[in-house]
Amino acid sequence: MDALTLYLVKSSLWLSAFALVYHIFLRNERYFLLNRLFLNTGLLASLLMPFVSINLPVKTVETAINHASVAVDLPVAQSIVSNTVTSSISYTYVLNLLFIAGLITFIIRLSYQTIKVFLIILQSKSDVDGNLKVIKTDLFPAPFSFFSYVFVNPSITDIETREIVNHEAEHIRQHHWLDLMLSEMVCLVQWFNPVAWLYGHYIRQNHEYLADTMALKRTNNPAVYRAVLINQLLGGEAIRLGHMFSYSLNKKRFTMMTHISIKPIHKAKLLLAIPAIIGVLFACSKLDENYGSRNASKTSSLNIPAKEDGMIVYVDNMIYDIQESILNDLLKPELLQSINVLKGDDALQKYGVLGRNGVIEVTTKNGDFANIYKDFVTNLTEEQQSKMNWIDQRTKDGDEIFMLVQQMPEFPGGDEALRNHLATSLKYPEEAMAQNISGRVYVQFVINTKGKTEGIKILRGVHPLLDSEAYRVVDEMPAWQPGMHEGSPVAVSYTVPINFVLGSSAQ
Repeated sequence: MDALTLYLVKSSLWLSAFALVYHIFLRNERYFLLNRLFLNTGLLASLLMPFVSINLPVKTVETAINHASVAVDLPVAQSIVSNTVTSSISYTYVLNLLFIAGLITFIIRLSYQTIKVFLIILQSKSDVDGNLKVIKTDLFPAPFSFFSYVFVNPSITDIETREIVNHEAEHIRQHHWLDLMLSEMVCLVQWFNPVAWLYGHYIRQNHEYLADTMALKRTNNPAVYRAVLINQLLGGEAIRLGHMFSYSLNKKRFTMMTHISIKPIHKAKLLLAIPAIIGVLFACSKLDENYGSRNASKTSSLNIPAKEDGMIVYVDNMIYDIQESILNDLLKPELLQSINVLKGDDALQKYGVLGRNGVIEVTTKNGDFANIYKDFVTNLTEEQQSKMNWIDQRTKDGDEIFMLVQQMPEFPGGDEALRNHLATSLKYPEEAMAQNISGRVYVQFVINTKGKTEGIKILRGVHPLLDSEAYRVVDEMPAWQPGMHEGSPVAVSYTVPINFVLGSSAQ
């Protein structure tokens, strides 16, 4: 899920929560001003709250066991990563194109309506009535207001015109056009979401209730006002940013004109929005958690740390464990911006066990070394790949490493005991918690013929703080029962995904 899709999903959740509360509990209530405040709050929440990244302050660590889930040799692993990213980009690219196409279509529609009305304003003579400008034209099927302009058909009587202007003046006086502009902005952003259009209907309907309430107080004859409404029953929408005099004209609108005293306890229904808001906060928290984890995996998909000996090389926030000759060829002098060497306590404090032999920090001018390295790997032929010393496929003692054997290695107590051991041994780095860093770290290691772990690699990392902790726990695991093949103990490769989550629960 890319940033745009994440925003649209969260925006839809916020709007749907407010729409649900309004539809079930508030739309038949007569406190129209409070309803207006509630509806506008929902619009603002749907536009602004998705920008707020929500991480609930609960620490959990989830582990899972995956036997031989990733091939040992690096070129195969990189090929898998590359295909996944390409598929994801293609999928999101199509969705983004569809969204933009729809957005442009509705912008053109709204612009056409608005420009049409502005041209009529420029070409027509208007009568000033207080702060209003009344334009009589037969180009629109029904009367409506647009900012400070009121459009009426010249065929209607003076009495009808007076009542219509009386009503539309309330829309203008109460600045209902601000709500309409906000509502139309949400409809443009969420053109694909039926709730957005229904929400716009609620906004307009409540405006009519507000205008009717005040217009009835100002009219000399309420019966005439209602009769005029019925006479203007026919007529379609003239413009999205205007108020149609006969909008939502039905039995309910006439019922809402009846004055009934409202008990204060009824207004407490507005508090029902609180559970809905809490629900959306939890949902958005999960979306943020998954989005952060997924993006962390993408940005560090070529991150293959930790050398058993020698210093690690950290280029543009990624660790590369490849032949020095290759690294030197790729890191051309003209690409370099700075080089920093960390040793001893400085390296350990910043990188944990990953920096036990020292770290060379390299920053390139464009920060684009990952793409340079990816292009280098992609363009290698099969023959060149076979000659590359990517990963030593033997143990320290020279034993061959197997992926699948007749009897797999077993942690003391089984897989469940391994999960419990990892969960209790892992300590969420405080600095990572402070920076809201989370994600899934894939640790690859070998259980040698003596049951000890060795050859530990961070197959997919998230951040040095989390990578280091995952490395430490695997490195300190107790001895396993070694794998057996054809009656002899053998070395077997394992992969363990460890999910660091800042949220209410692990996924």
